[in-house]
Amino acid sequence: KQWGLDSSLRYRLNTSNMLTLAPRLNKRVYLQKQNDESSGTVKLSHDESSLYLGSSYQYTMTPNHQLKLHLRHTLSSYQTKGASTESETFNQTSPALSLVASHQNMSWGLNLGQYHRFPTLLEFYGDGGKTAVANLSLKPESGYNFDIGCKFKLSEYGELSIHGYASESQNMILVLQNSQYTLRAEN
Repeated sequence: KQWGLDSSLRYRLNTSNMLTLAPRLNKRVYLQKQNDESSGTVKLSHDESSLYLGSSYQYTMTPNHQLKLHLRHTLSSYQTKGASTESETFNQTSPALSLVASHQNMSWGLNLGQYHRFPTLLEFYGDGGKTAVANLSLKPESGYNFDIGCKFKLSEYGELSIHGYASESQNMILVLQNSQYTLRAEN
């Protein structure tokens, strides 16, 4: 089962400045039976709580030039019961800076930021060994992203976009073939 709460508050400080706050609360509980050769079937319980706090600040320099600053923070807690691994709490902050501008028929943007991704329930617990095997030692994936792009309006009916990007990851979560019929997520 899962439940959550989303919200957003925008406040215009003056004609040039706007602040946005967007907290989100999420709760997931997952139960699964796992075969254990020594004691038969073990019932696994995964309890995940996460609090996401997002904020952005927008400064309008001119009608065609804006500076946007985004900051995201996610606090996530995993608790596993009935398994041999200890419960872990992961904290991750993901700041991002975006700069966008436009002039006549051209607009451009620059983004630089950090990202993270927690393992999904399927990656973490598998599906009981039918097609996906559990890996309770997965760590969150994190990394850095950079992208730059521009868009040219050629006419009323056409435009051309060019974008470049680069990223670097740590603890990347990959789904690899574990046997002839099963997959397993690995860092």
